[in-house]
Amino acid sequence: MSTILINGISTPLGAAVGEALGARPAVRLLGVASHLPALPYGQAELLTAQLSGQQLCTLLRAEAVDTVVHLDVIGDDHSPASRETAVRRNVLGTMEVLGACAAAGVRRVVVRSHALVYGAQPGNPALIEEHWPVAHDGISGIIRDYAEVDSFVSEFAHRQPEMLLLTLRCAPLSSGTFARYVRQPTPRTVFGFDPRVQLLALADAVSAFVAAVEAQQGGVYNIAADPLTLSQAIRLAGHQPLPVPEPLFGLSSFLGGPWTLGDFPFDRGFLKYSCVVDTTRARSALGWQPTVASADALALASDGAGPGDELARAEMALNAFLQKKSGLKIQDSEGGVHRTPL
Repeated sequence: MSTILINGISTPLGAAVGEALGARPAVRLLGVASHLPALPYGQAELLTAQLSGQQLCTLLRAEAVDTVVHLDVIGDDHSPASRETAVRRNVLGTMEVLGACAAAGVRRVVVRSHALVYGAQPGNPALIEEHWPVAHDGISGIIRDYAEVDSFVSEFAHRQPEMLLLTLRCAPLSSGTFARYVRQPTPRTVFGFDPRVQLLALADAVSAFVAAVEAQQGGVYNIAADPLTLSQAIRLAGHQPLPVPEPLFGLSSFLGGPWTLGDFPFDRGFLKYSCVVDTTRARSALGWQPTVASADALALASDGAGPGDELARAEMALNAFLQKKSGLKIQDSEGGVHRTPL
């Protein structure tokens, strides 16, 4: 019998992971959350409290927990009350959790990170592998929190070789803050740029964490679906991108007005340069692979689509698929469809 504790079971991802793990045989599941989950979380025994590191250590020892899944991160699903609150919860909170796990003798810890910690740089490779360095410049907000957490976890793993530590660098969830950006009436983009982006369906994120709980090899794993362009993502959400000259963004940051980014949750560099991760290691070592393409995940998560919108999204999804598979795209001509080279 394995005893697994999910820290942050009240988050959408935490609740979904709880449901999946709770349905597995020979698993006893505990959940810790600062408030009651709004979503079903399976058969977990729930403790509603914001525990200190020492209190968490006491709980881990008393319940003989052998695996901890740390998902208590704020900023992915909604904006935090303040940056100070986010840093305290995301960065310092993770440090406390890892310290408690080490003191309690927990054998395995799975930590959520983000695929964008590599940063948006013009020199990024087409597919970024896990050994590529985490960015320290050009990132802020939740991505900087994840980068700091990622670096700390890496150092911690070297100091605690007896603990199996896994870091899952997940692409933005198709139902998270990035999805709210593309669902704006006219999402702003940077004129002359159309970077590739990756998304992750909630179900695929859940299956990655379930696989990590059973993995025999620690380390860092990229978790993402296939890429599509930013403009494709916006159109799949039922809207049209509004390209804006980059100098106007800087001006609007001081003056406000119609050219601001609105709900774009990341740094402006991600509107210019691709940050696309290679998931080969997760596929081979974890046996994980996405079942929902980025285009499909975004289309399924979109709200209130009418028949015309569905047809347009289907065309965009088909274009994205064909571009990936054969370098061809579908064009509509006088009611007919034909292929043209890209």
